[in-house]
Amino acid sequence: MMTAAGKSLFTIASLVFAHSAMASSVAGYVTKVVGDCMPGSASCTTLPVETEVLVMKGKVKAPTNSASLAVENLLQSENLWARIKTDSQGHYSTDIEPGVYTLFAVFGDRAYLNLFTGAGDFWHVNIEDSKNLRFDIENTEEAYF
Repeated sequence: MMTAAGKSLFTIASLVFAHSAMASSVAGYVTKVVGDCMPGSASCTTLPVETEVLVMKGKVKAPTNSASLAVENLLQSENLWARIKTDSQGHYSTDIEPGVYTLFAVFGDRAYLNLFTGAGDFWHVNIEDSKNLRFDIENTEEAYF
């Protein structure tokens, strides 16, 4: 039996299976560091955060002197690719198409990422086909070093 595109249903099913078997993914942990993190201090603590991770397609410009953006602006952006809930241990995971993405952790009404490129952007990841990438987001706003 042939389809309109000239491929059998078996071939189409095989192509779909092959594509899903080569899926890429991104996963990681969202944590919050609090306290005195100077060498020798015992009060530095890293806590898991149950929140949401916003995955933006492409690069995102970083404002001067800030590690966060308004969540509302990102939620209204045409570049919002996914919203992922973390579990109680701060872990998130999702299958993702190859491409360039910027990931933020939500803290209140702010989307946080304290990693930057030298070109004025928030740090971004390049997802390749059939690759699994780990990307952790650590909020250090309440820690001092």
